[in-house]
Amino acid sequence: MILYDTVFAAAGPMPQWVNIALMAAAILFAAIVATFVALAFRKKPKRKRKYHHRHGRKTHHPTLAEAGGLPPRREEKTYPKLKP
Repeated sequence: MILYDTVFAAAGPMPQWVNIALMAAAILFAAIVATFVALAFRKKPKRKRKYHHRHGRKTHHPTLAEAGGLPPRREEKTYPKLKP
């Protein structure tokens, strides 16, 4: 493989704008390749099923208004202490 510096060594030092242009082209090329690789190897999206609303019986928990208010208060239970 012929190195870049070896090819243009006979022409003298390269202008600064050529170096900047080559670096920008290399970065752009790497970004384009990375984008194509990401698109080629991405996970295929799963099809989402549409949610169909059920009519008739409700499947959710009733609200306080639907249940008729709060349930009666629970009595506190005392549990025996366990010895370690």
